[in-house]
Formats: sequence, C-alpha cells, structure tokens
Amino acid sequence: MADFEKEYKRVWAVLNDVADRQDKSAANLARIEEIVENNSKQLGDFTNSYGEAIEREFVAALEEAKRIGNIVFEKVECRLRRTYEYDIVAKSGKVVAVGEIKHKLKKEDVLHFAAERLPHFAELFPDIARGRKVIGMVGGGMITPDAAREAKKRGLIVLRLENKKIIAENAASPRPIPQV
Repeated sequence: MADFEKEYKRVWAVLNDVADRQDKSAANLARIEEIVENNSKQLGDFTNSYGEAIEREFVAALEEAKRIGNIVFEKVECRLRRTYEYDIVAKSGKVVAVGEIKHKLKKEDVLHFAAERLPHFAELFPDIARGRKVIGMVGGGMITPDAAREAKKRGLIVLRLENKKIIAENAASPRPIPQV
C-alpha cells in the first residue's frame, strides 16, 4: 500500500506540474496575442497615415497645376465620403474628375474603383456631379504595369508624381463614367 501511495503522489505531482505549465503557456500565448494585436494596430495606423500623406501630395500637386491635359480645374477637394470615400475630386465647369490614390496602385484597386465605387459618385454627390461629366482617375506612389494598362483600358486617367508635379497619362482620352 505504501508503494501505491508513493506512486499516487508522484503521478499527482506530475499532473500538477503539467497543469502549471499549461497555465503558464496559456498566459504566454495570451501575452503574445496581445503583442501581435498591438503591432497590427500600429502597422495599420502607420499604413493609413502613409496613404493619407500620399493622397495629400497628389492633391497639392493637382491644386498647384490646376489642370490635367486640357481640363482646367476650378476646385480640388480631397477625401469626400458618403458611403464610399473618394480621395480626390477636381471640378471644372463641365467635368468632375474623381480619383483613387494608393501608395501602390494594383490592378485589383483599379477594378474595384472603376466597377464598385466610381459609378456611384453622381448618386452620392448629385450637387457636385449635376451638369458635369464624371471621369475617373487613379494614381499612386508606385503603379504596377497591369494597373496602368487596366486603367487606360477603362478610360481612366493615370496620375503619377514626379518632383511633386502631376504627370497624367491618358488625359487626352478619358471616357465619361456611366453613373448608376
């Protein structure tokens, strides 16, 4: 019987040790999850801030130039939001150019903007679109070749920045965007 009690105590000690280790592992895992969540939030905040900085650079360059191709703009606004956010809105008497700006513009960004957001501009901002053709613009600090091709194929103006100046591709032939 003494051997049984001795073995029972040994097994019980091992089980308690395992339980303690599991508790410590769970606490460490919770701490690691907290660190990862905090780092993800900080990274998200940084990328959002960086994206906003890129947008501001494009807006400033467009305000300075006051034109893209033959279109002379009277007013440039940024970050208009109603259901969707539009990074740049440049108005002239007969045209409103609506733009999406990314740090790195990819084909998926162009497709989403052209198909999902841009067609709703006049519906969301009738006061701005009324009596004007709506044309689209996309731009980025970096633009992938397939994004530029897709944008041009869809009749969008492609904006780049060089030395804080707007360079517009496809500005001679932007197509008005059908509105919903």
